[in-house]
Amino acid sequence: MSVVSGKSIVAFAASLVMAAGGLTVTSSPAFAAEKDEKPQKVSVLFAFDGRAAFMTAVNGSQRMYDFVMPLTCTSATECEEVMWFTDRPVRDSDSMTFENFAGLWDVKGNNSFRSDPPNIAIVTQNGESRSTIIADMRNPRVATTTDGQKYFTARVRTETQKGTTQIAKSDSPLARHATNPTSTPIPNNLGPTSIFIDPLEINEIDIRVRLAKPIPVQRY
Repeated sequence: MSVVSGKSIVAFAASLVMAAGGLTVTSSPAFAAEKDEKPQKVSVLFAFDGRAAFMTAVNGSQRMYDFVMPLTCTSATECEEVMWFTDRPVRDSDSMTFENFAGLWDVKGNNSFRSDPPNIAIVTQNGESRSTIIADMRNPRVATTTDGQKYFTARVRTETQKGTTQIAKSDSPLARHATNPTSTPIPNNLGPTSIFIDPLEINEIDIRVRLAKPIPVQRY
């Protein structure tokens, strides 16, 4: 897939995030609870890669950005996915669609991504140079242009230096990323990018992928 680059995608970012004319925005809950069971809580972490990604500063805010990542799709229904994996004592891993991943923010609750936006590490690689941005993620969506190109979009707020230091000293899975954050101004074009998302605490029986397919849980 040819990646839209440079000024054209940066200028287009805001309209993608706001789902302006010509876009269809999809987002559906990825998890469905079952009754009459007492499942244990597990930590589910998420990660995904992109061949390119872009960040555009939100007017009037020094720390808020619109994040846009073109998705690689082989067809209208087959696109790259988000990897998820669980921590001990329940260990499992699989993938889920970006639509279902975005649907996590539609689920209400005290410990949900909607009420408590997760911390993320945005890791970019440019030759031998590696940069890391610590932020949180809000209101992700999958936007589709009239020509069928899909984009993952989100509003991200970069963490303060103090907040990043606290994460680096914590037991968060993002701690190792927060130990060496980038100190340079954030460019519009990030290039190849990997995103790592702090865990979501959910019931093990609630883990579902597209079409509510149950995922076997293995313990060892």
